[in-house]
Amino acid sequence: MISSPQEIYVRLTNQTTLCFDTIDFQLLVPTQPTANTPNAYEVCDDLSADGYYSNFLLNSKDSEVLITQDQTLFNISYHLTFNDADNNLSPLDKENPYRNINQNRQTIFVRIENKDHSDCYQITSFDLVVNPLPVVNNLINIEECDIDGDNTTIFDLTINTNESIGSQINVGISYFTSEIEAQANTTPIVNPSAFINTVNPQT
Repeated sequence: MISSPQEIYVRLTNQTTLCFDTIDFQLLVPTQPTANTPNAYEVCDDLSADGYYSNFLLNSKDSEVLITQDQTLFNISYHLTFNDADNNLSPLDKENPYRNINQNRQTIFVRIENKDHSDCYQITSFDLVVNPLPVVNNLINIEECDIDGDNTTIFDLTINTNESIGSQINVGISYFTSEIEAQANTTPIVNPSAFINTVNPQT
């Protein structure tokens, strides 16, 4: 097995007297890290719809940069510019929530370096993405006559599908009987085109 460091010895000889001296130096081959490119860090905007998000945790991308590399051998830092990453300047605080400074999309540069030999490093980048929320248009209340007097009837909730989506594309829609379930995306109404109300009126 090739070892690192390796000692190299130098002999200096006086060609007239044949007196000599020796000295040594080392050949070092530190481990070069590989900067694997993380996936974009995507989140949904909040109701402010301003394109900013205050809870990006940059250290959550460490594992994607490392993949199978030994994390004990390397330092990983995050920077606003390639120049900062290249010169190891102004690292962002990756342990605490970060707020993007560019609206909707911002590129973050990542430096991974050998802990013992900081000149062995690579740089990669990924984007912070704040995706806009779909716009919920005003919906219409649906009325159906109660024929048998039991306060229940069949409703076609999908009447509101076009009202809700409008001209937006790539937007799905589901219906729920509670706001909590809608927020958690649990227990959607299975057949919204033939829904029987359980209370009157029902939201």
